[in-house]
Amino acid sequence: MDVIHTSIDNKFRPYDPFSPNVVHSYETQFKHLTDGFTANADQIAAVRRDTYINIINTLCNRYNLVFNYSDDTDLYSAAFYLYDFLVANFTRYIITFYTNFLVYEKDSIYKAFNLGESVIPITYSKKLFKNPQLAAIHGNISTVLSGMSSFDIDLWGILSMIYADNKVALYINSLVTDKGNFFKNNYAIYSLDPRISPELQTQIKLSMQNMYAEMHDIDDYIVKPPQQEE
Repeated sequence: MDVIHTSIDNKFRPYDPFSPNVVHSYETQFKHLTDGFTANADQIAAVRRDTYINIINTLCNRYNLVFNYSDDTDLYSAAFYLYDFLVANFTRYIITFYTNFLVYEKDSIYKAFNLGESVIPITYSKKLFKNPQLAAIHGNISTVLSGMSSFDIDLWGILSMIYADNKVALYINSLVTDKGNFFKNNYAIYSLDPRISPELQTQIKLSMQNMYAEMHDIDDYIVKPPQQEE
């Protein structure tokens, strides 16, 4: 599992946000082995199962999650989507989360951080955003991200913001249970790290700009995130 640990340790990659999903690579190898060695299909299946369980356990241990295993759990799918969320696309998803959260919660964030009274010059941000709340958030991104580190955002709150496909968000949410503070330990921590925060801020600001540029009216974009099923 060294490759998994190494990938987790290097999951934040602002200049190279996409990483291969090693679970998919493992599955391709298992299929080739099964096709080539049919007489050993049972042994290969056992190794395949153990491999995915080890990957899932490694991810859960590193992220302080509990795997909600059941007899009908598809271990490949579980490992694939958890690895995608937690490692392969971690950088893209953390940027997507903050971008969508800031846009959707722009009014409450504007009020919570008293951005209307901010003395930080936001002339450039005002040129980019007609919406005054978004301009203020964009121009005060450092203050906003730092303040958000105290927010209590549960796992579903993150998943519902980063996955456009509600089925995927619900599926991942059903796979694991957060033992506590996933947001603070795995997202907010980067906004507080002086070595990483400047780059994260830049990426989020660019993401906000790109999203806004694609919309005729920012309110057209703001659709209420999907609700968690009971």
